[in-house]
Amino acid sequence: MTFPRLLAMAEAAWTAPDKKDFAGFEQRLTKFMPLLKQRGLYVMETPTLTPEPTL
Repeated sequence: MTFPRLLAMAEAAWTAPDKKDFAGFEQRLTKFMPLLKQRGLYVMETPTLTPEPTL
C-alpha cells in the first residue's frame, strides 16, 4: 500500500498550491490502480472490499 501513498505524496509535493485538486487526483489515481495491481502490488481501494492481507 506504499505506492498509492507515494503517488499522493508526489502530487502534493509537485503541484502548486493554487492548482491542487483532490477530485482530479482521485481520477488520476484510479487510472494507476490497475497498473499497480498488474505488477503484483497490493492496493486497498475500498477497505470493506479489499481488506488488508493476512500474513
